Amino acid sequence: MMTLQERWRSEHWQSEQWRIFPCGDAALTIECADDITLQAFETIQSLRQFLESHPIHGVREYIPAFTTLTLAFDMADEKVLTLTNTPFDYVYRQIQEVFSTQSIVNQSGARASTDTIGRSIEIPVCYDELYAPDLLELATERGLSVEEVVRLHTDAEYRVAMLGFTPGFPYLLGLHPVLAKQRKKSPRAHVPAGAVGIAGGQTGIYPLASPGGWNIIGQTPLRLFARDSHPPTLLKTGDKVRFYQVSKAEFEQLASVPSATIPATTPSLPTATILHTGLQATIQDTGRFGWREYGIPQSGAADVYSAALANILVGNARNEAVLEVMSGGFAMLLERDTLIALTGANMSAEAIFNGCTMRVPMYRPIIMRRGATLRMRNADNGFRSYIALAGGIDTPLSLGSRSTYQRAGLGGVGGRVLAKGDVIACGKHTVQNASVMRFFSSANTLFPQSPFLPAKWFFRPEIAANAHIPVKLRVVLGAEYDELTPASKHGLFAQPLRVLPNSDRMGLRLSVPQEQAFVRSTEKQVISRAVMPGTVQLPPDGQPIVLLADSQTTGGYPVIAHVSGVDLPRAAQLRPNDQIIFEEITLEEAQKLYIERVRLMNVLEKRIQSW
Repeated sequence: MMTLQERWRSEHWQSEQWRIFPCGDAALTIECADDITLQAFETIQSLRQFLESHPIHGVREYIPAFTTLTLAFDMADEKVLTLTNTPFDYVYRQIQEVFSTQSIVNQSGARASTDTIGRSIEIPVCYDELYAPDLLELATERGLSVEEVVRLHTDAEYRVAMLGFTPGFPYLLGLHPVLAKQRKKSPRAHVPAGAVGIAGGQTGIYPLASPGGWNIIGQTPLRLFARDSHPPTLLKTGDKVRFYQVSKAEFEQLASVPSATIPATTPSLPTATILHTGLQATIQDTGRFGWREYGIPQSGAADVYSAALANILVGNARNEAVLEVMSGGFAMLLERDTLIALTGANMSAEAIFNGCTMRVPMYRPIIMRRGATLRMRNADNGFRSYIALAGGIDTPLSLGSRSTYQRAGLGGVGGRVLAKGDVIACGKHTVQNASVMRFFSSANTLFPQSPFLPAKWFFRPEIAANAHIPVKLRVVLGAEYDELTPASKHGLFAQPLRVLPNSDRMGLRLSVPQEQAFVRSTEKQVISRAVMPGTVQLPPDGQPIVLLADSQTTGGYPVIAHVSGVDLPRAAQLRPNDQIIFEEITLEEAQKLYIERVRLMNVLEKRIQSW
């Protein structure tokens, strides 16, 4: 009997133009074409419309791209947990059933109309040389005047094929072929928000200031991303776009219109004041979902398991916001009696109260008194520690989540990392919080000495003891794995890979000696499609990247593997110069391991709720 891994390589739906394959162990991708064309775009739009009208249980969001539609589903969904087959198989079969009963593209060529999909939007652009550093070069290369290039760019009607790269970045189809130009070999370190660029046969607009390699031919004063709007992006997939030229004076007048701001709020229940932040500290929950099609990452805790476990230990719902603290020295002053729990990397935490210093143990509820200081040092191993506070950290929801995504200014405290003097507010203690506090209360000590639950109730993420002992990360094969040379296929699982210092919440950058760098047997370019936390991409230099919580929503690098969801916490705890080694497992194994973890957490949560 074929495994699902073998099946998705061999099975196609209805024709050779369609295939369905995994995008990690919590998503699947439907591919409808091999090239970026308007027809492929229309097919994807129709497919999205069709599937939304025939809801598939377990799917929580759709991510459209040029030639693909990716469906992400909730692995912890109650119905999924009761399945006898795997979640992928379950969703895969539902899709097949939908497709077999009602076809989106029939043999006669009928297709759901896309004329009514999307709005018509006009966008002002200033093509003055001050805002168009690459316009003259493009015109000269094509033997055109600047005015002719502007005319060609403004005459066309464009369609938003997908959003990605940064929140709200539109990839627009319809560029006149004579204007096509490859990305710059050396990307700029800073491209301003609103910059209009060309890359290949597409044009696009930078919603946020960021590095970028597109050829900039103008700038719009419009805001393409507004975190306080709903939806937060000016454009969405399927929209029709036209540009019109404005003068430098008109641009500056439009750009001077002030943006709306949200007034600052005073915490209603101040619980702690930040004294030191260490390398970095942020507020994170389980992440924001339903926004990936707008180019907005999932974010949330990098080690989501440790964050959820910390919440469970204090009696919170597991998706409450917590503090994610990176190694380097963190301290906070408690402003009221409360309950906390520490999980993740062991940073030798201690509490200072009434002149006494006491060790704060990991993985158990701790009662902290008003006036106590919690101090954390460098981690013995691991990289991220999590602090849950009873009641959950109370900051304004941003697109349904409190998670900090600094690049777009979402969540947390003003969308930024925490700073000295920040006040952390929490919700009122719930009945469950109070129950846990009573269970552990002690009149004479800062925190109780009574035993907690035995170790068998916990899974503590495997954390590297030192850089010389590789951490095992189990992976399922990616869509481009078969394009690796035989030597690279062998090397992917036979050699350790080192974590580079420039890794961050977006991803782990890995390194092997250059002579062992991974090589593909083809030069065929990959068309950008959805990627997920855990996706292992292969850039042209042959050094893989493991995407983490803040990763982009789409990517055009080959995907050679996906770290299993159950092992992502391990990846999040890796430090610079730590080593990893990949181990292949099947998709079925990855999903079963994840479900087992969820069930164990459910049991632990019920055990604590019984107090």
